[in-house]
Amino acid sequence: MATRIRHSGITAARALCFGRNFGRYMREDPKPVRPQKIEEDKTLKKLKEAWNVAASQVRGYGRIDIAYGIIFGTIKDIEYTARDVEKFSIVIAEFQNQGFFYIQAGLFLSALINNGTDTEYTIQTKHLEKWWISKLGYRNTKIISVNGSIGSYLGNEMNGGKITVWGNVGGGTGYEMYAGEIKVWGNADDETGVYMKGGKIIVEGNVAGSHLGSGMRGGEIYINGDQCEVRDLWLDHGRIYHKGKLILDK
Repeated sequence: MATRIRHSGITAARALCFGRNFGRYMREDPKPVRPQKIEEDKTLKKLKEAWNVAASQVRGYGRIDIAYGIIFGTIKDIEYTARDVEKFSIVIAEFQNQGFFYIQAGLFLSALINNGTDTEYTIQTKHLEKWWISKLGYRNTKIISVNGSIGSYLGNEMNGGKITVWGNVGGGTGYEMYAGEIKVWGNADDETGVYMKGGKIIVEGNVAGSHLGSGMRGGEIYINGDQCEVRDLWLDHGRIYHKGKLILDK
């Protein structure tokens, strides 16, 4: 039987589900691979120039919406295809030692996808030494496939579409998402589904850390791995499943 949360104000709920081989989730170690060679064409050159312009402007902006707006302005008039975006996700390795790379990379790729005319996009991350790109899929409505692992706040404020990750994800997956679906074939870190307002998150692996689904106002979370712990959270509305069993419902 599902555990229902009854509360007035903030009430602690505790629902624990442990697999037989429960253990602390270990983050996947990045494995450097041979750099992929991409022939630079005019479009790729323009995207790299836009990256450099954005890099000089977004530093110091604490608000993500402002940083995103600046980045969007640098790419909105460039013509490109989904294939160009995939190629740029490969050459982006050139910039991974720059300050704020992790956040600029996620917002830059998100802006390219949101502004693009195609409906499906592939992002490559296996070649990166620093795969923890943050906020990929920000305000997403498209179909995105991530070939490798990705960092924190995947699908932040997502409004629709679908994101599939063929690897692990960092913390805060689906943070404040409104609609759409996120599917992770690996493991997820803490704060998965925090403050989500709608949509669906599916994790085929384990979920580590704390605050799974905390502050949910809608949506559903499905955890299919052995490791799953839900405790001391505030849930206004939403459902959490573990291996097909409804464990939290409000």
